[in-house]
Amino acid sequence: MSTFLASLPGQPTADPTAVTVGYDGPRASDIEPQYVLRKHLHENFRTPLSETDEEVSNLLVWQAGWDGYDAPKPKHASINEARLWIRDLYRDVRDVLWIRPLVTADEEGDVVFEWWRGRKKLTVYISPGTAEYVKVERRDTGTELNDGIIGTPRELRELWNWLLS
Repeated sequence: MSTFLASLPGQPTADPTAVTVGYDGPRASDIEPQYVLRKHLHENFRTPLSETDEEVSNLLVWQAGWDGYDAPKPKHASINEARLWIRDLYRDVRDVLWIRPLVTADEEGDVVFEWWRGRKKLTVYISPGTAEYVKVERRDTGTELNDGIIGTPRELRELWNWLLS
């Protein structure tokens, strides 16, 4: 542990605040006091999921017509469901491989997650109580498309394994 002086960006450093920082590396006694930017504590512990979670949260401020047409604003219930769903997925696959999805909404106000990997694309539509998918694979002989409902964690893992294969 070491104590550093911190001040906010754009403010004079005449009133720095002492901040205790722990880290692995050189011993604290070997480090000279310096000015560091103060960050919210949670930003020091970001995960790949936190970026996606933030994008899902940002859907709360989208307004009707966000797509340049007449799409409704994303539904709060769909956003809440999507938050839980994506966290469960992350917990399930983070030890294998996490791919950050595109996060958007659809013309019904539900949340959409989309992943690409090589010739494969997996799209998941989240609405209250339902997760539906469309999987697309480009092949030399054409494009294969399948869709359905994700009803169990096992079905979700099978879709993820398909995407990664």
